[in-house]
Amino acid sequence: MNRLLAALVAFLCFSCSPPPPPVVAPTSESADHKVPTAETLVAPRIPIGPDKKAIQTLVANLNQDPAEEQVIVLQNRQNLSLPVTIQVAAYDQARKTSYLAWEGTALASASQPVSLSLEDLIGDHQLEVLVQGLDEAGHPSLDVLRPVPSSGSLGLAYKTIFSKVSRGTIRIDHPIRPDSYSAGQNSNLSDFIVVDEPDPSSKDPSRMVRTTYAWLFQKGEYVSTTTERYQRETVTDATLEKIFSGDNATFEGFLSGPWVKVISDKSGLLILFFDPTLREITFATPGTAEVYRWNVSSRSSRASLYLIGSNSLIDLIKLQMSVAATSSDTLEVSSPD
Repeated sequence: MNRLLAALVAFLCFSCSPPPPPVVAPTSESADHKVPTAETLVAPRIPIGPDKKAIQTLVANLNQDPAEEQVIVLQNRQNLSLPVTIQVAAYDQARKTSYLAWEGTALASASQPVSLSLEDLIGDHQLEVLVQGLDEAGHPSLDVLRPVPSSGSLGLAYKTIFSKVSRGTIRIDHPIRPDSYSAGQNSNLSDFIVVDEPDPSSKDPSRMVRTTYAWLFQKGEYVSTTTERYQRETVTDATLEKIFSGDNATFEGFLSGPWVKVISDKSGLLILFFDPTLREITFATPGTAEVYRWNVSSRSSRASLYLIGSNSLIDLIKLQMSVAATSSDTLEVSSPD
């Protein structure tokens, strides 16, 4: 999911109180969306073994050479429960052909929707490969792959600098980098990765543990820097108890309809509309609307649902968010990216 949408969604509270009628224009994509130079799935540039199937590809310039590389996500045809395989195809200028430069795996199950994206998490203008999805049990996962110098002749390799499955949520906190970063200079402000999970030492489902991971240059990876325990604010009543004790369909039914952002900021009015019947999630402002196909619901905790979707116009734009019911008329919505 792109940063514009993340800025709107992360840590917002929504209420189901009747909203003022918005002036919603036909669905369109914001000019701020940076669409990768690839369709949802273009043909892999390298041969794929008969036991594998490409499920997503992305084309970008991952290093400083003139040619673009291709990142390929593959599933095992015989066993979809296995983690996805990630391949990077580079172009050999001398031989005029593409070759397999690197291969690795991520935690996301091939049987679940997977999101592939490129971001500069470190602040040095190098693009990390982000693979987000769910494991076979339906828990959110995130793998971050960083380019590293290659000792071989291929010249392009990757190292896993973060890999985690959470029983709650995983999100990326983006710092506001200085103007010098936009001008091409490096920034010492790296993104933080925040993991929220139910407290394993407590039977109270509202007790949570938040672990923050920061980039440590000396180790070349993300490491845990702070851990805090907190109480998720909930108001227990008969309605919530029925939702918490029910299945995913019960939770989805509770979400059905419009929810209005409680506190308006410079982004203005924001309405979040869930339609379990049409399997759509809509973000509406007074001037526009973005519609996402509602692909997956996964129970991340007793009080929350983890949702995955894709933009109805551009499938490469993904939606991943956690929705927690804090009272019978209030939601807490957070985005992993």
